Amino acid sequence: MGTFFRLSLGLGAACLLAGSATADPVRIASPWTDMPKRFYVAAGESVRHAILRAESESRAAEIRQEWLASGHKPTAFNSPTLVSGSLSGSPDVSKAPDDISLQVKFTTDAPGLASVSACFNSATSAQILCEYYYGTYGAPPLTNGSLTMAYPNTFGHYAAAGTWTLNSVEIIDNAGGYADYDQSQLASLFPSLNFKLINKAASDTAAPMVTTGSILNAKKTVHLSKLPSFGAELGVSDNRSGVNNAYVTVCPPANSGGYCVSAAVEPASPVTTGKVDAWGNLGSTAPTGTWTIDDYSICDWAGNCTFDDTQADIQSLFGTTTFKVTTN
Repeated sequence: MGTFFRLSLGLGAACLLAGSATADPVRIASPWTDMPKRFYVAAGESVRHAILRAESESRAAEIRQEWLASGHKPTAFNSPTLVSGSLSGSPDVSKAPDDISLQVKFTTDAPGLASVSACFNSATSAQILCEYYYGTYGAPPLTNGSLTMAYPNTFGHYAAAGTWTLNSVEIIDNAGGYADYDQSQLASLFPSLNFKLINKAASDTAAPMVTTGSILNAKKTVHLSKLPSFGAELGVSDNRSGVNNAYVTVCPPANSGGYCVSAAVEPASPVTTGKVDAWGNLGSTAPTGTWTIDDYSICDWAGNCTFDDTQADIQSLFGTTTFKVTTN
């Protein structure tokens, strides 16, 4: 049996697994991975979903590395496939459990299933919530079957009332193969993608705010031989659920061959008003020269996010849009 992992609200979930073990894009980087890779927000995609999707893509790359490191040959496999699915439930957050049940049928090549993720978005707010199932590493490969992801107490009392929609499903196999299904693709695989959520209490649909910003590195300079990390302090506020994560994306000089990196922080407890320090490892071999602060973002525990990549706003917040990276 695998486990669930949620990035947004941090609550538990349960699963049932059955099957047979037969053979103007916006630059963004994931704040939940040390991999210095650049990702993109697709047209019409929410920033929060792009962040979570980036985590899945990074996880697929990590699984691929593990697969090769364990002695497997770099064989080309077909991507895992979502065959069909169903969604049921009409949660009332005043009752327990306020559950939603998602069932997916899948097939993979010989490596077998590693993980499945599903993202839901609210029609009445900017909230988006994603759930993850991770299989047990080293278990016999499950190459086809059905996975029921049941979400008790998923949405909580901050969730927006009204219609929610299954917005994406992502599948990763044990060799790092990856398939991402967006809402238009899911429409032909599911009888319905929508459900109603009842919340008679006051929900949290307001995005958190960034009020101040500063670079933590002395003299706005990263010394790779001493501490090859960029740090930023953000003053944040959120009126109800509190800030859950914050990140600042920084990018190397053009044509340097380097990668954009996210300085990230996930506070141990929700922050309603205060300061958070985000750090990101550039790597000891990062390109030197003038780096650029590309964007910043914060999300609260209810799933609302604020994102800004306007250079004028970054200048106003940090007092600069650049910093130096040196070897010594």
